[in-house]
Amino acid sequence: MAGSAGVRVQGALGGSWQRIDVTGGVRSWGGSGPLLLLLDCSGCGRGVRVPLWGGARPFLVLRAAPGGARRVRRRALDCGPDARDQCCKQRFYVSFRALGWDDWIIAPRGYYANYCRGECGNNRTPDTFLTYYSHVLDEYRRLDRLAGLRPCCAPLKFSSMSLIYFGPDSNIIKRDLPKMVVDECGCP
Repeated sequence: MAGSAGVRVQGALGGSWQRIDVTGGVRSWGGSGPLLLLLDCSGCGRGVRVPLWGGARPFLVLRAAPGGARRVRRRALDCGPDARDQCCKQRFYVSFRALGWDDWIIAPRGYYANYCRGECGNNRTPDTFLTYYSHVLDEYRRLDRLAGLRPCCAPLKFSSMSLIYFGPDSNIIKRDLPKMVVDECGCP
């Protein structure tokens, strides 16, 4: 395997460890964007055989030099014509007058509470799960062991809103209420 695309394999390092140096191969690709390494063997079970490691299950350690790399935050998808049936954030205005609360709420007259709607796709990659728990449940779902289980499009990030209202004894109260506005939706 030595020499193919700059990959160099060293012998066992204290047992069954193997070192594969891919530095040269990666450098030859060029480009200045981030490098994504995705290993997915969902559904492989125990039938995975990697001849390089003599049939043992591989363990991968990656080291990267610090540089200009930074975490890229995925943009929350707002519902619109491009969203189709995808999980997205739907803008939704709550009117305090429509609720009959305008006699005790001074300000605001309403606010955008928003909500989540849409489907969570079936072909998700491991990096799109919010938790390991969600990934494990999705693997069971793929094996048809959790019939009827579907991932839900749900709020992932909220923000607060300020409310000015008449309290007991007609006192005017200003309060910041947490988690009143849905800012981002996703498939946990």
